[in-house]
Amino acid sequence: MSISQPTLEDVWRLFQETDLLLKQQSQEAERRSQETNRQIKELDKQIGRLGGAWGGFVEDLVTPHVKGCF
Repeated sequence: MSISQPTLEDVWRLFQETDLLLKQQSQEAERRSQETNRQIKELDKQIGRLGGAWGGFVEDLVTPHVKGCF
């Protein structure tokens, strides 16, 4: 039993298949990265709104008790 050597055409075909696969994976990684960045920006906005809401809540609790101090 002998193992045949790959031909130049075999190597070229494998190279093309590998190149295509790498391009597809790169595109998918870029798409996921963009989606992750979009989600991070949205989360940042939501956290900012939540912080603002808590800040207003605390001000409303504290202000009536501090007005007479100054």
